[in-house]
Amino acid sequence: MDKQRIVLEQQLLESRQKEAYYKMLAGKAGKRSVREIDKLSRLFIEHKQTEEKLTIRLNRDNLFSSISTKLLELPCSEINDGIIWSLDKAGIFFEIDQFFILQINEHNDIFGDIYNWHIPEFLVNTDILKDFPLNECSWLLQKFRQNELFSVSCVNDVDDDILKEYITINHISSLVIVPKFSGDKVLDLMIFATLKNTRLWNEDDLTGFRMITDILANALARQRIEIQRQYLEEQLQIRQRMDSLGTLAGGIAHDFNNLLVAIMGNLDLLLQRESGLTDSQRDNINEAYKASQHAAQLTKEIQSLSSGGISQKSVIDIYDVAHDVFKILERTIDKLIEKKINIRPKQYYVHANADQLHQVLLNLGTNSAHAIMERGVKKGDCISITVKKYSADNNDKRGLTPGTYAHISFTDTGIGMSNEIRQKAFDPMFTTRRGSRKGQGLGLAMVYNIVTKSHHGFIDIESQPGQNTTVHIYLPSAQIPAQNNAQDIVENINGNEMILLIEDEDSVREAVTKTLQFYGYNVLSAVDGEEGLFKFKAKEDAIDLVLLDLTMPKISGEIVFQRILEIRPNVKVLITSGHSAEKMIKFSRAKGFLPKPYQIKTLGKMVRHVLDKN
Repeated sequence: MDKQRIVLEQQLLESRQKEAYYKMLAGKAGKRSVREIDKLSRLFIEHKQTEEKLTIRLNRDNLFSSISTKLLELPCSEINDGIIWSLDKAGIFFEIDQFFILQINEHNDIFGDIYNWHIPEFLVNTDILKDFPLNECSWLLQKFRQNELFSVSCVNDVDDDILKEYITINHISSLVIVPKFSGDKVLDLMIFATLKNTRLWNEDDLTGFRMITDILANALARQRIEIQRQYLEEQLQIRQRMDSLGTLAGGIAHDFNNLLVAIMGNLDLLLQRESGLTDSQRDNINEAYKASQHAAQLTKEIQSLSSGGISQKSVIDIYDVAHDVFKILERTIDKLIEKKINIRPKQYYVHANADQLHQVLLNLGTNSAHAIMERGVKKGDCISITVKKYSADNNDKRGLTPGTYAHISFTDTGIGMSNEIRQKAFDPMFTTRRGSRKGQGLGLAMVYNIVTKSHHGFIDIESQPGQNTTVHIYLPSAQIPAQNNAQDIVENINGNEMILLIEDEDSVREAVTKTLQFYGYNVLSAVDGEEGLFKFKAKEDAIDLVLLDLTMPKISGEIVFQRILEIRPNVKVLITSGHSAEKMIKFSRAKGFLPKPYQIKTLGKMVRHVLDKN
């Protein structure tokens, strides 16, 4: 019970006591004087006014109590319906023509979603509110920050041109705007308006508007918290699924890389060493070699499902990658689907791997085309990319490290996604295209891991059935283009130095041995780390280079590397592995890193390059 209601009840009690007193006096006198009748008349009016105020207050308290109770009892999924019900009850009670709630977006520059109630005879278009430039009304924001509401009884009393235009367009006669804050940020604005007649707002009106604003804002805050909790749970589940799949994918990729080294190495040697091959035989070998290269690319994709794919990053202009991808989309998908790049060259740079970013956008473009074609292509369909600058602070809801990011929005006009499909969209092998293998594969799982694992960014999908789908990607920004100062590796790949090859896979060891011997090198081979250390100790002075695989039985490659350096600190070691280059930090004293699978020319060039290093 508030203070004002207590005061009204006290006034009513005093008025009744006075009324009884004067009636008693009049009874004793046997007649009523004009003065006493006047006092009784005024007292009666005062009594009635107080009684009316108290009745209004009781009705208002009952209304607020019923609204509060209903909103508290509703599950978060039904709060929207509860808000609409509350607007109807409050709008009728306060005798206003329109009551709506504006939710302010995270940039505090325009209004977001709208809850709208109006009396039946008025149909008001509120679309203009979604683009209302709140930041341009700095005086209004300042008023709100001082915890003041804004009220106007007549449109002519408004001095600000922007607000006056808004009021006029919406045919508003009188207006009250009540803000709801969280810290120093406006979250919601409650707007109470009359459309037919002007209204002189009294203190009771303004107090009631503040009270209903608090009740509805608290319900909206509870809804936001629940939505954020569900969202974070979804993100955690996705990350957990991807981490478990990544462990499996990393092991598969490592073994597959070893097989490809042997296959590609032997095919390459066959092409270079055998001069008596027929044209048909060479064509067959070349086709097999091309297939091996495609398998190597697939391995890289599988590898990005692990805790980190191979990712050499540089400063990339997003426009350049988007332009290349959209050229491919223009050639490969329906011409009726418009492709829009809403950025300019040299406008947004990110620190990323160009090939992986290309793959991300191409996958998104392909998915977008399928989403549009599944519904049926029509005029106005579009695939577009937009980029904005985004700054993350310590409380960033996406979990981004504080800093500057490029916010990439990839949008299509396809069939959209249900919430259930959206939650599964990043799962490997998930597809909505039943009865066909088209589109099945790593898809968005690849995109997710490239963005979050390889680039420490963030990705999310905004979509509803029958509406546009937008994939939001946040990648670390870079300010200037990278300068390419890398030295070209020498083309002469022959030599006669002594190389110790430590590799446990028989097929890989044999293929690499043949390759190095083909280029003229003397090769010592070891089947595991234990044998490798033994042979290195036996001929340490004669060995010019150690080609070391990391994953081996008996003694790991890491331990072998440390012990070799203990024996001869200046020895040249070339690490080869199917694991990520980013995991090679602990091997910084090595002279090079060669990721598997590799072509024999790449092996020859890298070996020659390391041997020629001072």
